[in-house]
Amino acid sequence: MLPSHPGSVRLANRRAACRRRLHRGAHGISTLLRISVAGLLIGIVASVIVWGLSETAPYAQSAEPEQYTVVTVQPGDTLWQIAATEYDESLDLRAVVYEIGEANDLSDALLQPGQEITLPYVEP
Repeated sequence: MLPSHPGSVRLANRRAACRRRLHRGAHGISTLLRISVAGLLIGIVASVIVWGLSETAPYAQSAEPEQYTVVTVQPGDTLWQIAATEYDESLDLRAVVYEIGEANDLSDALLQPGQEITLPYVEP
């Protein structure tokens, strides 16, 4: 076939079109791959930043630090008596007794002489 023959021109055109489609497909795949890798890298960087901030962020602190007092239980002492003598009278003693029990992991109000009780700070 001669280059001026109509069949050879069509064949050349088909081959050129095929090459263009192949090039566009390869270009599309490489673009998709680049976008995917970029998204993955952005996700990794964001995760590292969030993780780093959570590790270095200071814990929230109240205006007043927690304060504790340790009291040794005397014979005949009850949580109610200890709360009444150690805390401000304006406080609700029921709440204070509850807080003392929570701070000391007490399952009941039974105290033993010589036992040390931690008294937490309770806001008025």
